[in-house]
Amino acid sequence: MSALIFHRKTGAEIILRRWKKGVPDYYTLFFTRRDSGIESIKDLKGKRMAFEDLGSTTAYFVPVAVLKSVGLKLVKLSSPREKPPSDKVGYAFSGGEINLSSWVHKGLADAGAFSNLDWEDDDDTPPVFKKDLKVFYQTKPFPRSLELVRRDLNPKIKKRLREILLKSSDDPKARRVLRSYDKTTRFDEIVGEVRRGLDELSQYLQYLDEELR
Repeated sequence: MSALIFHRKTGAEIILRRWKKGVPDYYTLFFTRRDSGIESIKDLKGKRMAFEDLGSTTAYFVPVAVLKSVGLKLVKLSSPREKPPSDKVGYAFSGGEINLSSWVHKGLADAGAFSNLDWEDDDDTPPVFKKDLKVFYQTKPFPRSLELVRRDLNPKIKKRLREILLKSSDDPKARRVLRSYDKTTRFDEIVGEVRRGLDELSQYLQYLDEELR
């Protein structure tokens, strides 16, 4: 989401998808306790949501956009223990994935949202928590990371840069450099399903004007 915001505000061009830590895509999922009675997004009215932090794509921007897209209004809480108005969704920031899953498991938050990668990571969602939790909504996949260039970059340099990055995964000399860049494994074109995922993510921006001020 930060890449899309940067693209919109500065005209920077998104040129390739990056496989961060070997993962090309991810998505946001909403989860709650199995005994919460929450079955859908609209059931969150009057409830407390746990987000991670202000900069997170999957654990803040996307879930906020999803909530707003179905007509729900949000209000920031001073703590997860504060009760939200009955006609709004209250939210608080956990500051980390394990805190987020812990809040939901302990009932400090009625629901939480983060990426499928966090859900699948035992350090972020321990099995002892997960047995009491359930996923009740998930978005479609979108690119995990994107590469951008400034809008006025020399076209020859941009073309050569694309060529180098696209071939880097096949170059033994590039492996150490790629690994040092968040364990990147490759770069690829934004076409087909990748383009559709990015376009869908872009649609969420229309619901985030307040958050981006």
